[in-house]
Amino acid sequence: MKMFYFIKNTFHLMITLALCFTVHIPMSLAEPPPQKEKPQYVIRIGTVLPAGVSFTKYVEKGAREIEALTDYRLKFELYPGGVLGDEHTMVNMVRKGELDTAIVSSYGLEEVFPEILVLSLPGLFRDEFELDFILKKYGPLLTQHARERGIEILSLSSIGCSPMYSTVPISGLHELGTKKIMRLKKSEFMNWSTGWHFGIPLSISEVETALSNGKVEVVFGPPAFAVVSGWYPYIRYVYMECFAPMIGVVIANADFYRNIPDEIGSVFKELIPRQQETNLKRIRRDNEIAMLGLMKRGVKITQIPTEDMGMMFASSKPFWDSGAGKWYPRELLDDILRDLEAYRAGQNRMENKN
Repeated sequence: MKMFYFIKNTFHLMITLALCFTVHIPMSLAEPPPQKEKPQYVIRIGTVLPAGVSFTKYVEKGAREIEALTDYRLKFELYPGGVLGDEHTMVNMVRKGELDTAIVSSYGLEEVFPEILVLSLPGLFRDEFELDFILKKYGPLLTQHARERGIEILSLSSIGCSPMYSTVPISGLHELGTKKIMRLKKSEFMNWSTGWHFGIPLSISEVETALSNGKVEVVFGPPAFAVVSGWYPYIRYVYMECFAPMIGVVIANADFYRNIPDEIGSVFKELIPRQQETNLKRIRRDNEIAMLGLMKRGVKITQIPTEDMGMMFASSKPFWDSGAGKWYPRELLDDILRDLEAYRAGQNRMENKN
């Protein structure tokens, strides 16, 4: 049981790491073009992501498009690298109006918008397509819940599933309890859903050093993040199973968002869905390229035994039930489980037909 408690915690670590490659509201990072007048609105956006990763290129391109379409009455200013604090701090700043927007994970929203944590339950989704399906159907409902808490969701995205990386071989999930696995330093939801009493507590910025000196042996995250964060020299094995969904959220202060004039605000509403779809494809492509790069470095792709994964999914169900009413409504969980069952049945029918 200890082993499985440990596995479930990795789901929430990956949510945070997923933030690195989520779909973002555009921001201007480069020197803006000459303007005759100062912009009427400056949107400040915070993120724990470092400046200079490929994500910023997608962000800058989108920012230019929005700024131009508003005749440069609107400008974006980015505060990267966690200079404003961690995710929880930035979420609270957004709620208080001290920050206009932020790029966070579902983990970062647990204190003010716990309903979203239903998407982070261990073992709930089998692949990224299931998560895409649920997000599309329940996105409007979750957006409404967030709005009631003073937060406007501009983008709620599935980035896919995250693999597990290790510096040592692992033959099955039963071995994980004996390995040095990183865990995040704080999260009430994480502690509740995993029952963790072991693992190496680290911040994301400490992982590279911990891998280099052997303090940790197992980490999780998107392949592109493993590359840009400097983990790749120490990775020897990759386990490709869907241990957890990766979710990214772009939030804004609801009052600030409502007070932007329609002629400017309408640009967001028109462009964000289009840019979200485009950027999502780019991000997943980046992950594929990064994985190929790891393989070229000699990283071994390994499969976790099917029976281990089945045990993990089955053992997760009691935790889903115990969280209902505490973190998310029972009805919401039941509806998602019902729709997932119908989705899987439809996929099976299609496979049998083919």
